[in-house]
Amino acid sequence: MMESLAWVDGIANPITRVADQAWSDSQICGGKPCSPSNQFCAKPFVNAPTYHLMDQHGCAENDPNGPVFDPVHGVFHHFYQIHLAAPPGHGPDYGHFVSKDFVSWAAMPVAIWNGLDASAWPPRATPYDNQAIYTGSAAVVEGAGPGGEGPGIVQIYPGLCNKADWPACETGTLLAQAVPADYASDPLLANWTKPSYNPIMENTQRDPSTPWQTPSGEWRLRTFNSMVYGSASSKDLLAGKWYEIGKSDDFRQCECPSVYPLPAATPGSGAAHEGAEQRAAPLHASSW
Repeated sequence: MMESLAWVDGIANPITRVADQAWSDSQICGGKPCSPSNQFCAKPFVNAPTYHLMDQHGCAENDPNGPVFDPVHGVFHHFYQIHLAAPPGHGPDYGHFVSKDFVSWAAMPVAIWNGLDASAWPPRATPYDNQAIYTGSAAVVEGAGPGGEGPGIVQIYPGLCNKADWPACETGTLLAQAVPADYASDPLLANWTKPSYNPIMENTQRDPSTPWQTPSGEWRLRTFNSMVYGSASSKDLLAGKWYEIGKSDDFRQCECPSVYPLPAATPGSGAAHEGAEQRAAPLHASSW
């Protein structure tokens, strides 16, 4: 499904031949419906910044999604909201960049499409998220690596649904997961699949935080509306088994929240930090 590869600074760039396409709306790429085989709204930017990421599909971008380091292949991944969509959706979807050194980046094909699992050909329909793929998060989970061994990446994203195509759709949003389709032989993780257990939670809100794991092994995440969800273990997370815990008064409603543990106090940092190991708690960060 991809064009021939060109290597830039040690990274394979599959985006090598782009038709002369004019900007149109987010469903139209080069005069035809956008799809995994037709995903350029316009030409890549000729004078794109050298050290700042800019969408190279000519579609524009906003929120970064699930930046993560792949422990299997040693590659950094940056996902983002790319403004295109397969019909009948309005987008955005998940764009994708990769890097080996966090300095030189290569543009990749769209990673996660609305309404489609592009790891198959022809793409498999996923009606539960056929409107858009909004801002999600990535987690490195034990047992998610190739063959179910070792750590690997799981993407958790909010899919936008419509009731006509997904009767359970009440809030317009649900949560779903995507994983590498062929982890061992796809070092740049160009191909992502949506497991058959999706969606993992129905009738949610957008912006799931990066999941964090508690000392008991339970995974938790929160969404835009301060709702907290849990998965009892890494095994359950990889099976798509999540449950609602409830709203937390400690989490204000906010865009793109993140929760992550703070490191222990640096040895020798002084009496002010004595006992910090016992007081350590996850840090909550968000944008307005």
